[in-house]
Amino acid sequence: MEIEVTLGLDERGEPEEFTSDLFPLFPFTHYSHLGSQGLPTVGTVITPGMVLVGKIGTSAAYGKERMWTKLEYYALSFEELHAQFAHLFVDRSVYADESTSGVVKAASMQETASGQLVARVVMEKE
Repeated sequence: MEIEVTLGLDERGEPEEFTSDLFPLFPFTHYSHLGSQGLPTVGTVITPGMVLVGKIGTSAAYGKERMWTKLEYYALSFEELHAQFAHLFVDRSVYADESTSGVVKAASMQETASGQLVARVVMEKE
């Protein structure tokens, strides 16, 4: 089966991003199977509830002046960073369910004729 995911607009009207960095929404272990463009690594066994394609946007509350400092990033625990900064982001990731779980056979990013990025993931049932 093939899954296609496109980008939309976040709460501020800005383009969402395909990404493997869903911090501070989730701990790294939640998305460690994703490559840099938010696509799962070929060969990964995806089970229901796992992120299939990582996608993030900013919330209406977002502002660069509200972001964490380097000191906060290194000094605070994930739980503290999550509590203080997660509201600045919106998780727009695609999550696997029973019908989209299985082994990743291929994952790629393609650009349409209109210039929009499309994530494509090919899955095979186990």
